[in-house]
Amino acid sequence: MSTTTVVTGTAASSGSATTGSGGEVEVTAVDQQRINTFGRMTSKMHQLEGVLYQLEQEMKKIEAAQTEVMMLDDDDFPPNGGVLYNIGEVFVTLKPSKVTDYLMQTETKLNEEISATTAQIDDIKSQLAQLKVLLYGKFGRAQINLEED
Repeated sequence: MSTTTVVTGTAASSGSATTGSGGEVEVTAVDQQRINTFGRMTSKMHQLEGVLYQLEQEMKKIEAAQTEVMMLDDDDFPPNGGVLYNIGEVFVTLKPSKVTDYLMQTETKLNEEISATTAQIDDIKSQLAQLKVLLYGKFGRAQINLEED
């Protein structure tokens, strides 16, 4: 089993620490793996938080569009007229009732994506909390900083 020696205050790990002369803490391969996992998971969590923010912004746009379309009446438009609805890179003219259906479908999909993303974030936070307990348990808060600024 390989080990790395790190000067106190610059390393993190879990398990039981052995302190060498000069306040050095031995970091095992398992410790380093846990530190690396913590870093990767933190990055993934931040990425998912960005995705969640974008999904929530899209949801606000959908809700605003639904409000606007609800105020419209199919009879307000000529027979071939309607609401411009964006599908991909194309705008199509649809009756307000059809646009409402599409918006509701989009809202349902967004709600599912938001729920899934939130669940992933919660799972990562739970795993991070477990890693913090292990790493702080071995190194203590004075030797490792796992908190965000």
